[in-house]
Amino acid sequence: MKASATPPPRQAAPAPLQQRPGPPPQIKAAAVLRNRAVALLQGGRVAEAEALLKEALGIFPGFAEAEIRIGNLRREAGDAEAAIRRYRRALAIKPDYAWAHLELAICLQRGGETAAALEHYRQAVKHNPKLYKTVLFALVNQPSGCFWLDLAELKRQLTEGGSAAE
Repeated sequence: MKASATPPPRQAAPAPLQQRPGPPPQIKAAAVLRNRAVALLQGGRVAEAEALLKEALGIFPGFAEAEIRIGNLRREAGDAEAAIRRYRRALAIKPDYAWAHLELAICLQRGGETAAALEHYRQAVKHNPKLYKTVLFALVNQPSGCFWLDLAELKRQLTEGGSAAE
């Protein structure tokens, strides 16, 4: 057999790796404020931390995590209504945010709104199945919570969306 005189087609050189753009500056600035707030919380400086979280929201209003953190601070301060508003804001920003559903469910359960709480517990598990054990713990450890003794039924309620007997 005679070798072909035509060279094989030349492949184009791979495109140079393009660095993905980082987050916009307002998101970076809000994250820096969140980190500072967390450090302040570890030092027990709650009011200063909350102010920084609110500042972060002023810079980046779509910062659902800051809404949750402020909600947690309000809940710890005994202001359940403000906490619920913050958790609902977080869910308005990011409806599939499992932690927002979890925190809202805890607050609702403490307030005696069991059916609404159970629905948010379901949503938390739906969006993050790894939260299942956390949800179980929350369900049986809230001061005014319900105690489900039939764990199989509770699992069905959380995963299938059945209605719980109250």
